[in-house]
Amino acid sequence: MDAYLASSRFQQLAKRTQREYRRAIVRLRSAFGQLTPDAWRPSAGYAYLEAQPGNVQANRDLSVLSNVMQVCVRAGVVDRNLVREVEKNREQARTRYVTDAELAAFLTRCNPKLKAWVELKMLTGLRQGQMRELRVSDWRGDVLWGPKAKGGRTLVFQGPGLAEAVAEVMRTHHGESTRSAYLLCTRQGNQYTADGFRAIWQRAMRKHIDQGWERFTEHDLRAKVASDSESLHLAQARMGHQTPNTTSRVYRRGPLVVAVLAKSDGK
Repeated sequence: MDAYLASSRFQQLAKRTQREYRRAIVRLRSAFGQLTPDAWRPSAGYAYLEAQPGNVQANRDLSVLSNVMQVCVRAGVVDRNLVREVEKNREQARTRYVTDAELAAFLTRCNPKLKAWVELKMLTGLRQGQMRELRVSDWRGDVLWGPKAKGGRTLVFQGPGLAEAVAEVMRTHHGESTRSAYLLCTRQGNQYTADGFRAIWQRAMRKHIDQGWERFTEHDLRAKVASDSESLHLAQARMGHQTPNTTSRVYRRGPLVVAVLAKSDGK
């Protein structure tokens, strides 16, 4: 596990992913740290999953353990990666779709800064962490340079409404002058933390629910962008996915509009 954390493969991961994997390593050390790599068996992986039935986190932990075991394979400590042979817990993809009416109602509960955040997100579909990492310098007059997608290519956004959305972000988050390197920033000019943004979101969502609407998450808006995209190909590009499989299975949640069967002329 130490060798994996020190590997170039780990160091090349996004900082947020590194933090998540480090937390997984803590749990994995507790469960398997007493074993040598050649003593690990798939039965140990199944026991780990069965202790947390339906737990998505357990699946993610084993994915990290698979990365660890691959380091062991490369080092010649074991001949093959037995973690890959474990069938993981079945995961149920989230199906919550946010309608236009729901989103419009929610925006009336948002303060100006959160409203500007949501409107920019609805143009780009960026993850919350990616939104928090955007910098003022990423806006280059008519295009917004986003983060690198998983395939290594940088996402560059352009199109109608983007300049207006960025201008509103600058007005609400920076005021008269640019006070921060971050495009979306706190009152003090700092980068939003995950916990800090969550508190802002929850305050607006509580007001939304009090008015009789159903809860949805900030991440559900990313799925709405994918669902409302004109095609699967465009949805995949906006999500930054290497293949359309994840886009279709996890993020395309909108209703499928199907033409009715045309009536024959009695033939």
